[in-house]
Amino acid sequence: MRFKFNKYQGSGNDFIVFDTLSAIETETCRALTPVLCERHAGIGADGVLLLGGTTPSDLTMRVINADGSEPEMCGNGLRCALRHWARQGVIEIGQAFSVLTGAGPRIGQVDVSGAIHLWMGVPGFQRSQIPATGPGREEFRTQKLAIDTQEITVSALSMGNPHLVAFVDDIASIPLSAWGPALESSPYFPERINVEFAQVQSSSEVSMRVWERGSGLTRACGTGACAVAVTGIREGSLQSPVTVHMPGGSVQVEWSEGSEVRLSGPAVHVFAGEFDIADFHPPS
Repeated sequence: MRFKFNKYQGSGNDFIVFDTLSAIETETCRALTPVLCERHAGIGADGVLLLGGTTPSDLTMRVINADGSEPEMCGNGLRCALRHWARQGVIEIGQAFSVLTGAGPRIGQVDVSGAIHLWMGVPGFQRSQIPATGPGREEFRTQKLAIDTQEITVSALSMGNPHLVAFVDDIASIPLSAWGPALESSPYFPERINVEFAQVQSSSEVSMRVWERGSGLTRACGTGACAVAVTGIREGSLQSPVTVHMPGGSVQVEWSEGSEVRLSGPAVHVFAGEFDIADFHPPS
């Protein structure tokens, strides 16, 4: 059986996209995702997007990480979904549409310049919202965590999915391939957590590296960029709007206390293709 797909990338975060016409079953896709996303034996991607809906009133997005797990939300993925629907003529340029995600409905808009704007919801700071261990109404803010032989200061929050943010003097010196998985699986976070290290460049610019829950080292993370900007604004080192620079590209984040986060950035169609499911085998 052959399936059609499209490949998109948002700030270097790349996805294999299936829409409703592909009719691939979710469980089949979940089992195949690790090999589909593999850079040498598969198509290669950070994850898979399963898009539903054929009209602006019934749009849905599910995300499957490269390891087969399913996160609640993905900002770069949602921008790619909006770009795909615009290319397919499902949505109109300049109009805002609601998309149902695992984190609830999110509003998106493709503007005439080609930029894509997302309203990402109100951040959650309570431990019960992240989730993190400890008293549910308390925040996980400026906590000290031991990693290797060092101690780092971190804050955690939810952008519809969990994030751990650490501001450091030099993100290039952070051994993210070692610290990322250790922090992702910290016992403080029962559902694991995305990990961002950030370095302030100015009051309106910050650089970031990310270890994504379920995908590992990636070139960008939309919800992670929001988490970094929000944390920096709360701590007083950043002022909205914030440009977040990542290895794969830059996005802009706007936020004020108590409001929704607005994320703006690009999404690009890379190529279209098809494959025979018999050619792919789930890893043993």
